[in-house]
Amino acid sequence: MKKILTLMLLSCLFAQSQAQVIFSENFDDGTLGSMSAVDVDGLTVASQVSTVAGPTWKTRQATQTNWLVVSTSWFSPPGIADDWLISPAIEITEENTFVVWEAYSPDASYRDGYELRVSTTDDAIASFTDVVYTNPAEQTTPILRAQRLDAYIGQTIHFAFRNNSNDKFLLYMDNIRVEVFKANNVVAQRMSFEKYNQIGGMVPIKTSIQNYGGAPITSLLYTWEQGGVEYTDTLTGLNITTLGTKELTHSVKFDLSEVGEYPINVSVSMPNGVDDEDPGDNYASRNLYGMNVQQPKKVVVEEATGTWCGWCPRGTVNMDIVAADFADVAIPIAVHNGDPMTIAEYDGPFSQTVGGYPSGHVDRKIIDIDPGTFVAQLQTLTGRMVPAQIKTESIYEPNSRNVVVRATGSLSIATAANDFRLSCVITEDGVTGTGSAYDQRNYYAGGANGPMGGFESLADPVPAADMVYHFVPRALFGGFNGMENSVPDVLEAGEEFSVEWTFTVPEDFDVDQMHAITFILDEETGEILNGANVPLTEQLSAVPLIPMGQTSLYPNPTQDFMNLSVDFLSETPVSMNIYNTSGVLISNLGTLNLSNGTGFEKINVSDFTPGMYILELRQNNAVTALPFSKL
Repeated sequence: MKKILTLMLLSCLFAQSQAQVIFSENFDDGTLGSMSAVDVDGLTVASQVSTVAGPTWKTRQATQTNWLVVSTSWFSPPGIADDWLISPAIEITEENTFVVWEAYSPDASYRDGYELRVSTTDDAIASFTDVVYTNPAEQTTPILRAQRLDAYIGQTIHFAFRNNSNDKFLLYMDNIRVEVFKANNVVAQRMSFEKYNQIGGMVPIKTSIQNYGGAPITSLLYTWEQGGVEYTDTLTGLNITTLGTKELTHSVKFDLSEVGEYPINVSVSMPNGVDDEDPGDNYASRNLYGMNVQQPKKVVVEEATGTWCGWCPRGTVNMDIVAADFADVAIPIAVHNGDPMTIAEYDGPFSQTVGGYPSGHVDRKIIDIDPGTFVAQLQTLTGRMVPAQIKTESIYEPNSRNVVVRATGSLSIATAANDFRLSCVITEDGVTGTGSAYDQRNYYAGGANGPMGGFESLADPVPAADMVYHFVPRALFGGFNGMENSVPDVLEAGEEFSVEWTFTVPEDFDVDQMHAITFILDEETGEILNGANVPLTEQLSAVPLIPMGQTSLYPNPTQDFMNLSVDFLSETPVSMNIYNTSGVLISNLGTLNLSNGTGFEKINVSDFTPGMYILELRQNNAVTALPFSKL
């Protein structure tokens, strides 16, 4: 069955290196730029994708800043696509010249294929006689591809991508370039071994590498180092083509015999037995953690959903199972896209990490999976060894409808260079609405696509009056990737750290149906290590850094200046920093002296971009966070 899927972000698929780019088109101005498109088939695009693609290649916005091009072979009546995306004239003068592009076709059951053709004369369709690359069915996730053009040295050419699929779905492309590569250049992309491990085992040292050279890599040296001791493998018999990737596993494993934080450094060198022509990208590092304590663990399950998505009832049903059957270990969050329950600061980055709707992540470690596998995958992570535990507390003041949420965490081991962050999500259950935007599309109506938790007995769409939505995010603090500097780099085992956020619950939200969720993330991998959740009206068990009612930030919202007033005695200065909702530091305001029991600060935000921000007051590892809006 063909599924309408979201765009995936086609970018950053490869390590940026110093190749000579002689042609480039990323479509980010919303046009085809110097390329052109020709519709040879003349067929009518099916109504299901007519707003997305057709009649030939066209640009489509993936994110606020990224555009790509898309072609379709889904026609009504069915037929064979013959759509061309053509380059301008390009002169080929050097060896190791390649055309490079990124592509994917999102539906596994209907994968579009295509050809890459070359003309040595002009850009007329009949002139593209050389077929230099053929792909009968592109991958469902973004992939970087390259085709050598050395056969055309000394000639001026045009190249063209031709979608020639028969009744498939969609084909996306982006970042089309012609580059001259160095001959021998290997890149250490990232270390890929498991960071968190039970002591007493041997950890294989794994690293993902990429060939960013024109010559296939057949051999190289692979070295890892810890504590000044190096181990080197000489690898032969390889066959890594240009822009190809491979995961290397070193023959010497790390003996993880003691609890601790161990920096591991790796290097790859001597591709094909010669010096690397760009050695600056040959290195990678990662901390490895040895642990002997199993922390209490909760698993965060994030679902990609939207009322416009006809297959998303499958996500709804499986999230209900997660919540009902695994309430003691699972935290469900239904991230909405393209409907009235969307919050942009969450949906924006989240939608770039999934390939379609419905889908989702489990702890952002097992990513972009079908909701039907949520239960099985969360069960694999409930016993996962992680170094962090976290507690969520909240206090709600009904007259002002203000709530303070506190995340308090600690680590089972001492760290000198951890890269952890905290984030907070406020969710609401029992959400209803009126109007067609709250109607849920339902492709299971009538039972044609099998049973689906009762949705097979409902209409398509399910009227808003019959829909109740759960696990709906209402606010995100700290950003999708967590708040910068919210966890100190240096911590002793068991030493606590905390952050507080303040939220005013809108009048049309049901506070009795709301939850505060906090989690701790690994900044390097993006994985959620642990989470905790409580009802929003649950009371805090401890006094915050600066008790509620003893801070005032006004006017809020503001256009230019704000006043911070604090009634609190502290012998230790309180640092003041402003972050955006993604956790990026915007301004360091210095410290606030509270030795006399009061403090006042006038804050200039006139140069800030309009939006939401957080003023962080920090004293050692305790934090009070005050949100404000810049108009």
